[in-house]
Amino acid sequence: MNANTMHLGHPLLFSYKNRSNAYSFILNKFRAKLSTLKANKINHAGRLVYINSVLSSIPIYYLTNIIFPENFLDRIEAIMRNFWWAGHKDENDGTNPIAFRSWDDICRPKKLGGLGIRKIHAVNKSLVLHSAWMVVSGKDPFLSSVLKAKYFPNSTFWKYSKHGSKSVFWSSIQNVRQFLFQNSIFQIHQGNINIWTEPWCQGWDNIHSHIQLPVSVNPIPNQVKDLWYPSTRDWNLPLVQELFDLNFQEFIFQTPIVHLHETDKLIWKPARIGICSSKEAYNFISRLNNHQLPDQGSRSISAPALDLINGIWKNKKVQPKLKVFMWRLIRNAVATAERASRYSTNINNLCNYCGQKENDMHLFFHCSLPRAVWFSANPSLRADLLPNIEHGLQDILPYIFPPHTDDSHLISVITTLWYIWRARNNNHFNNRTWTVQQVHFNIQAEISVITNSISEKSSMNDDHNHLSNQDDTGEGSPQGEQQDTTTPSNTNNISCYVDAVIPPEHLIVGTTPAGIGIYITGDDQATRLNIKIQAQIQDGVNPLMAEGLAMELATKITTIMGLQSYSIFTDSQILVEALNPGSGKAKPPPWRLKPTLSTIQNQVQGHQVSFSKIKRTLNVEAHKLARKARQSFQQQVFTRCSNCFHNSPCELLHLLCTQSWGNFRLLYVSCE
Repeated sequence: MNANTMHLGHPLLFSYKNRSNAYSFILNKFRAKLSTLKANKINHAGRLVYINSVLSSIPIYYLTNIIFPENFLDRIEAIMRNFWWAGHKDENDGTNPIAFRSWDDICRPKKLGGLGIRKIHAVNKSLVLHSAWMVVSGKDPFLSSVLKAKYFPNSTFWKYSKHGSKSVFWSSIQNVRQFLFQNSIFQIHQGNINIWTEPWCQGWDNIHSHIQLPVSVNPIPNQVKDLWYPSTRDWNLPLVQELFDLNFQEFIFQTPIVHLHETDKLIWKPARIGICSSKEAYNFISRLNNHQLPDQGSRSISAPALDLINGIWKNKKVQPKLKVFMWRLIRNAVATAERASRYSTNINNLCNYCGQKENDMHLFFHCSLPRAVWFSANPSLRADLLPNIEHGLQDILPYIFPPHTDDSHLISVITTLWYIWRARNNNHFNNRTWTVQQVHFNIQAEISVITNSISEKSSMNDDHNHLSNQDDTGEGSPQGEQQDTTTPSNTNNISCYVDAVIPPEHLIVGTTPAGIGIYITGDDQATRLNIKIQAQIQDGVNPLMAEGLAMELATKITTIMGLQSYSIFTDSQILVEALNPGSGKAKPPPWRLKPTLSTIQNQVQGHQVSFSKIKRTLNVEAHKLARKARQSFQQQVFTRCSNCFHNSPCELLHLLCTQSWGNFRLLYVSCE
């Protein structure tokens, strides 16, 4: 073997420091793709598609296993950046195209004012981070066992020493190990995790400094399950208090336990479902490196302008070339004479038509040709009455795109702007002057093409829907009405309505509690139930978690009441799908919600309980109770019984008020 020996597309013999030279063939792949393409004839919309679909995919296979040097990735990025601005150019011509927007601005997500191109540096780190996750989570057991045998045979990935020789792949994993270390934790199910060497609770990495000396516990616990009572999985308080100091005791008691018979699962905390996919890894790395746009200046983007361009991106009736053109126009990236002259003294900043300074406002509105085009448009626009703004068109947008602009007007205005730009370029570069009639003729032709295309798609969709109806019903008539699944359908005599309300984000200070409302109504063994409960919980960090905790409290209350058959109604579709896994439509629930879901499932086990989603308008009573609970500052529970069939004092109220509710705090219980 020699330095040129390849295996599965990778060179075999090279050092970590020499990886740029070893993988220089990647740059040749880019050049080969561009040289065989008539890149200069592709408009900016085509270049954007080509970058996202072709150029960005070329190095993916190699970026998955190796963290490349910054300068190597910069060279790849430069190829894509130059292609975006000027098409394909010879690298030896010694000139760089003018970039009217920074590459960082372009690589922002579309919803934040960018073009959605992925930064190659973030892609590289995210792919290696995903590979590291596959190793440490055991998704590839063969590779995991090989790496463990070589690099940490007597330890774990979380505690191994970094010293010693290592491969390029392992060096790359070490480069992103800090991200895994800071954002991974095991979700406890059976408790087989080693408490000394694996992430299982807050502060685990410094666990040895929290041991209370001298150690009198024998034998010393080794796994998490050694710290709880096996029958209940409740923490063994005397053991924990004897072994650890107060701070670490608090960390342990705050660690949730999933009461399901499953193996402990490694969780990627930033992800909703706890899995570090390549997409989640990229989103994480991007958030770390995300830069904020300034509030003022040419790089800023106003809220109305951002709303407009986001609406244009989502509008399927607007052609891609017009979408990208509007992005360039709103983001001050159109090459007007005045803007281009800032980068070269050889460029004249004056208009070819009238000799005045050619900025955005002059080019698209104030020059003689665009002014005549707008005035003769339908509806017409008095461009001479628009304010003369020096920097960009963002402040003009409300004048030409009023609120609630319909699609036809939107397309008409965008197409007019496009052909004014085309007319200017023909005059500037080809010395051909368009008349107002020519501009309008091209505008109408373009709009006709768009309209016909929309009509054809609509006709095809109608035909497809007609055929679908025939396939589903066996005849051409429409299908019968679908049942409204958001309407309560209760087969039990007792209904339990649940809701939670959290404070607005700007009002959340420290541990601001969430309000919980529970309304139980129906007939139980010839006894009429009409119970209203208000409670608070400190752990409702988001609406979904608060809704889950509200349902947990509701099932705990119904269990204490001895109810065997009842229906629980909530306005959370995610909760209902998670608790009805047999529906086939359920997505994996958020990982933070699993301890709550397991508690709910254990509490209703052996009972006839159904979970259903209802419209919020049908959950008004529970919502009112939750809202009052959130706004309450009372410290003691208030009770009231007005049911004439109940003894005095009410046994039900006494039963509920004498229970221990853990993190929940009852505020109000009424029995009517």
